[in-house]
Amino acid sequence: ARWRRRQRARAAMADESSELITPFRFASVEVNVYRGAYPTVKNFRFLERLRLRTLVSLIPAPPSRELAAFCAARGIHLMHFAVAKSKDDVPLTAALVTRLLELLIEPSRLPLYVHCLDGKHVTGTVVMSLRKLQLWNLSSIFAEFCRFTRGQAMSLAAAEFVETFRGSPCVRVPRRVPAWLWGGSPYAVPRHPTLHVEPPPPPSPPPPPPP
Repeated sequence: ARWRRRQRARAAMADESSELITPFRFASVEVNVYRGAYPTVKNFRFLERLRLRTLVSLIPAPPSRELAAFCAARGIHLMHFAVAKSKDDVPLTAALVTRLLELLIEPSRLPLYVHCLDGKHVTGTVVMSLRKLQLWNLSSIFAEFCRFTRGQAMSLAAAEFVETFRGSPCVRVPRRVPAWLWGGSPYAVPRHPTLHVEPPPPPSPPPPPPP
């Protein structure tokens, strides 16, 4: 009887672990920022472990009813931006990427999961733009992008988009930023070398001491 109980316990543990299935091409971008492909029902248990506040869908049609219900039941803010499937072009606008960057660096939105259909080009372009905001050099940005593509290839259109992206009209930086952006200080980069960035207003000076 004791042996059977142990076997049942092991089987239950195996079943539980087998249910933790990550979305295709899932990866951590930074602390509390995740990327990947379109999550399906089999991924929901894993996503629940991330304690998400925001889920950003960059797909042509609205998210499935199952995904919408999953987010509603767990208090996750589901944000859908209609983006066509990527072929050899970049189906993103500079204005949309600017808006997405502002979401990614807003602590109140984190933890956040961003996805497109396959977790490659559209999501990868957004992450490349984030890396540019983080002051990564282009060779490192492109190398990370290619890790998620077939044959580690990159289209000329994607490379040109990131090289020429400046923010439209500018990336507005909140008063608080994650520790992984500029060391956690929104004022650490007063003049970004490649992007139009609007820092928050400077903090008010402390009141003078009483006489």
